[in-house]
Amino acid sequence: MNWIERMYDLKGKDLYSQNGEGYYLEYLHSVLMPKLFMGILDFGGGDGFHLSNSRHLKNLGFDTRIYDREQGQEITLDNCTFISNTYPYIISIDLDGNDYWILESLIKQYFHTPIIIAEFNPSFTDSRAIKYNIDHVWDGTDYYGFSFDAGVKLAEANGYKVIFQIANMNMIMVREDLINVSIPPVTFQQNNFFEKSNRPDSDWVFI
Repeated sequence: MNWIERMYDLKGKDLYSQNGEGYYLEYLHSVLMPKLFMGILDFGGGDGFHLSNSRHLKNLGFDTRIYDREQGQEITLDNCTFISNTYPYIISIDLDGNDYWILESLIKQYFHTPIIIAEFNPSFTDSRAIKYNIDHVWDGTDYYGFSFDAGVKLAEANGYKVIFQIANMNMIMVREDLINVSIPPVTFQQNNFFEKSNRPDSDWVFI
């Protein structure tokens, strides 16, 4: 069983993330480059505790930088690649909005980042992302982020592969040159976790 296949058998769960995301990230770090480059940039990390992808890693000694509107930080295309001068080993992104466009920009800035975990929108089976809107605030509907297929395309266009998804919510991308084993097919189940949006500005970009 290769190291990606083992992810399907992981039984642990960290105390902070929604579905054990921090535990999966700990495992991947231990496999790919243990003890080195222990840094994570967490975009949309809230208060750093509740439903946090990065708090478990912080407790393990990772240099953790959290950026979130909740802490008074607006993350835009104009500032996202200058928001930190720290080279991240992991990027986590869960902004409930302009995630696709911000992640695309981050990948180009931090193109050597080995691991990316990104929330995707499981409501749709096509390839789409919300239209970039600097004023977007999530209203609790299905108008947010990007679809699974859009995430796969973004990854592969930038030298990454989607190797795993967690609970039909988060996809994990790993830099392609670090993958030396076969990748089991990664699929997801369409889910309507939130009600359909009827907001007048719910424009989608099909990718």
